[in-house]
Amino acid sequence: MIFRFLNKHVWRQAHPFSISSMPNGEYLRITVKNLGDFTGSIKEKIKPGDFVWLEGPYGIFTSLRSSKKKILLIAGGVGIAPLRPLAEDLLKQGKDVVLVYASKNLKNLIFKNELEALSQNAGLRTHLVLSEEMPLVGEKGRLNKEVLTHLVPDLKDREVYLCGPQGLTQTLLKELSLKPSLLHYEKFSLS
Repeated sequence: MIFRFLNKHVWRQAHPFSISSMPNGEYLRITVKNLGDFTGSIKEKIKPGDFVWLEGPYGIFTSLRSSKKKILLIAGGVGIAPLRPLAEDLLKQGKDVVLVYASKNLKNLIFKNELEALSQNAGLRTHLVLSEEMPLVGEKGRLNKEVLTHLVPDLKDREVYLCGPQGLTQTLLKELSLKPSLLHYEKFSLS
């Protein structure tokens, strides 16, 4: 969705953010990573009670696009934001969902408790791939086709949703060579 925060500091600026929670009729949650001038100062410029103008939602990164029973969600860093509610939605539909989540370290994991709850209560299977430290469960290193096929042996039988940094996304799009109809990916930009 496109967000315009209506206060004297930033009302002229519109910013794209993914919704990072299931709709509940009370609030929308976005997850913001400090990647630039606006996101680096969002805590100072936006306050509770500020009005927000929303436009959207846009895109096709939804469970409505899924056509298979078996789903693989691949998240890199803050790319977990749109995948977190998508996992919950797919699990509610009775899908077989595996999440592979790449991050630098355990400290940088987003939604750790929520993902654990989805694993315990809804059957989400989660694999961590950490580039800077060895996880108790998961892999150390960079996420690539070799690591994915080790963690998810039935990768070729799954529909894939991918969201992460540009480098990771481009690498996996080249390496996986999946049918376009079975691969959905989200970019961190409007271009």
